[in-house]
Amino acid sequence: MSLRILVVPLRFIGDCVLTIPLLRNIKHHFPHAEVDILIPQTLQSLFENCPYVSRIILEPKSKIQLLKILRKNPYDIGFLLRRSLTQAFMLKQAGIKRLIGYDEQRLFQPIGFKRCGLFLDQTVPFPPLDTDIPQVKTYLNLLSPLGLLPHDEFLELWPSEEDVKVVERSLEEASLGDTQRSIAVFHATSASREKAMAPDRFLPALKKLQDSNFRILAIGTAQDAAYYDFFKAQGIVLENLCGKTTLSQSYVLLQRAQVLFSLDSAPVHLAAAAGTSNIVAIYGPTNEKQWRPYPYDGRFIPVTNKTLTCRPCLPKVCEHNLCREGLTAWDIAQGVQQFLDQPSRTAMASSDR
Repeated sequence: MSLRILVVPLRFIGDCVLTIPLLRNIKHHFPHAEVDILIPQTLQSLFENCPYVSRIILEPKSKIQLLKILRKNPYDIGFLLRRSLTQAFMLKQAGIKRLIGYDEQRLFQPIGFKRCGLFLDQTVPFPPLDTDIPQVKTYLNLLSPLGLLPHDEFLELWPSEEDVKVVERSLEEASLGDTQRSIAVFHATSASREKAMAPDRFLPALKKLQDSNFRILAIGTAQDAAYYDFFKAQGIVLENLCGKTTLSQSYVLLQRAQVLFSLDSAPVHLAAAAGTSNIVAIYGPTNEKQWRPYPYDGRFIPVTNKTLTCRPCLPKVCEHNLCREGLTAWDIAQGVQQFLDQPSRTAMASSDR
């Protein structure tokens, strides 16, 4: 009987993209193991073509139902990337023989995170808020209780031929196939309310991209689409692709873009995986050193409120949120200007994309 391994990542897109090196390294060290992943249905498309996953288990709403699913064939090893006491308890009840996770778990929502590691067989330390360690490395550190070292760290996705065709058609229909004009992908929304910003703060930056002859494409979910109508009303010419591309198709689009201009959210990590040559990302309470695009060979320009000494922080317990509310349109525009001022930036579509 082959070794059975379960990986439980966080429920957000960006976190799951950063989990991919861990999955690949698990498969490298245990090539004959069955490696399953437990995710919400919204992330299914991200792993459908993943060569390192044997089975995708979609997380049901009922914890009892999930226990029934996991107990049918108990796992030998479980990697819990969520810092959740209740999740650790449930997985242990499911019969996982060796459960590995972080020593910092949320006990109850008002209490926050405490170092305990209850119900876990082995733990590794979760870094402090001001860490310099990229999150990819923190996930890969879960291999250490098994005495294993990471074989590699790179990010990747697996778009299909149809994904490529869909993106090519979208570019042609939007008159963006013109290789004489550069493409800027724009993303200004987030699943986290603590990262949200008023749309008017993006306007000067978008005007700079438009004046520099960039074609601007907005990506996001179908629910995000209405948000971008504001920019069109303010004279910004952009193609609204929200809800029109899958995660894999967004990845293909970012392979063809010269810059991503985005909030700190999933597209930053998709762009790192895609090799987008420039990333301008806006960080409020989040630590840009921990959640930066990594590994990444292009130019990364983080936009932060440099006047504050209290960030990074936990936004849900912050009294003022000045790291986000105090970040002005001028600050954001300066980040884009820094990109535009670089003399060696790629202004033409790369011939190898």
